[in-house]
Amino acid sequence: MQSGFGDPGIQGICPDGWHIPTIGEWADLISLAGGEEIAGGALKEAGTTHWNSPNTGASNSTGFTGLPGGYRWPNGDYFSLGKNGAWWTSNGIGYYNGPVDERMVRYDGVAVNSDEIHFDIGCSVRCLKSATVQATVNTTSISNVYAYTAECGSIVTNDGGIAVTARGVCWSTFPNPAIAGSHTNDGTGIGPFTSAITGLVPSTHYYVRAYATNSAGTAYGEEHDFSTYTTIPTVNTLPIRWITGSSAISGGDIINSGTANVTSRVFAGVLLLILQLPMTIQVTDLVPELLKVIRPGLIFQQLIF
Repeated sequence: MQSGFGDPGIQGICPDGWHIPTIGEWADLISLAGGEEIAGGALKEAGTTHWNSPNTGASNSTGFTGLPGGYRWPNGDYFSLGKNGAWWTSNGIGYYNGPVDERMVRYDGVAVNSDEIHFDIGCSVRCLKSATVQATVNTTSISNVYAYTAECGSIVTNDGGIAVTARGVCWSTFPNPAIAGSHTNDGTGIGPFTSAITGLVPSTHYYVRAYATNSAGTAYGEEHDFSTYTTIPTVNTLPIRWITGSSAISGGDIINSGTANVTSRVFAGVLLLILQLPMTIQVTDLVPELLKVIRPGLIFQQLIF
């Protein structure tokens, strides 16, 4: 039971996705039930389990199952229990704390009466399911694109009047990605959010769009696209051999070309200066992977060429 109010179609004490019926919505129901003169019988629960006798003409043919909740005074006392069923509309007429429209049926009649009840008197409420509206979400930007990851900014601008229970982005190598495929889950409600896109494949073109879900369904934002970066090749330096006083031979072994064709192969060498020193010098700290051991009698000066 709720005291009156003046905004048409508001939620009031109804759960999410439901609202207090307007005068127009009550008029539709009454018309379907046969009109004001007889609709009360079609709206009332049949029998006298809750209604006072004789509960005239009660058939409940509409399935409304109206009950005689009566009224509640501002001091908390109830009256007309068992005699009257009274339900608020959401339409106020007049000033603040002024009268509000209600619809009432009686135990001894079949008509539906339209009355004005003061704002602070309690009447019953019959909630009406609201028309379902999907949320509005925008895909705003793609950033920080790398070989395996990227980020996407989005914003839910309108929840459609129903709580947004999930939001994020979805992506695919084909247009129109959906939450049935790869997607993130980045919270609930309206407002901006940033999604981390992971598990991507290098050198691949992707399509991405934001989504927002409420009880009306899942809405999608604009589609954006991007391509992940390539990865660099993997190469091993081969051992140096055939070392002479003025030359040496080495090379490389390309283990993996990365995610693109290798366009250039260059060997970075060192110039060895001959010094007569009867010792073996380890140079791995100075020239990693290029030279392992210089033979006895040689020392070197590192020069990249």
